[in-house]
Amino acid sequence: MNQEDLAKQKRKESSKKYYEENKEACKQRTKEHPSCIAAREKYRNKPETKDKIRNWRLLQNYGITNQDYEQMLENQGFCCAGCGLHQNILEKKLHVDHDHVTGRVRGLLCGNCNRALGLVKDNLETLVRLHEYLEKSNATWAITSEVLRRAFFHDVHSRVDR
Repeated sequence: MNQEDLAKQKRKESSKKYYEENKEACKQRTKEHPSCIAAREKYRNKPETKDKIRNWRLLQNYGITNQDYEQMLENQGFCCAGCGLHQNILEKKLHVDHDHVTGRVRGLLCGNCNRALGLVKDNLETLVRLHEYLEKSNATWAITSEVLRRAFFHDVHSRVDR
């Protein structure tokens, strides 16, 4: 080996040693380097990469493929299973709703319906009580608004008659 090759090998070994001793700092620098960020974004934004990542996440989280998702979406008429909003109206794709105890996939929901189920912790009794509450308050509102409407029209007509 000539001097240049020895120096090159020594730099390589020194660099490897430095990396092993400072692995986390080196990884952080790489994550933050503009050219590395640009390369990652370019890779992630390719349609085929997005499909791969989506398929992998669906498999990891719910045990379904992208094809399974698309079939469920078609079976639901491309609408949220909760409120019935069409996929095209929504900004994001429908969420996969699943039972957190069993892991079984139940259907596809819009973000609001999915959050609503999460907030009530999938408790059917709570949902029934909330439904009854809304029915009761809507009935009360209907009665109140009818009384106000009659009072208003009575007042308006009594002024006109004068």
